[in-house]
Amino acid sequence: MIQLGPGMYQHAQMKCRDCSATGMIIKHKCKVCKAEKIVVKEKMIEVPIGRGVPNDYDYVLTGEGHETVRFL
Repeated sequence: MIQLGPGMYQHAQMKCRDCSATGMIIKHKCKVCKAEKIVVKEKMIEVPIGRGVPNDYDYVLTGEGHETVRFL
């Protein structure tokens, strides 16, 4: 609120300078991911595939990645 004159006020809104309107401030950033919450690394995972499994079968690997995981 900014007072422009007697009885006149202006209300302005803007993004927070500290969090850029994300709603959270990280005080101690991780040195590995730099507060991005994602670490890029390669990992070999062996998945046993049984006989007769359809081509479009989805394997769920809990705790083994992010939606940007590439399978080679």
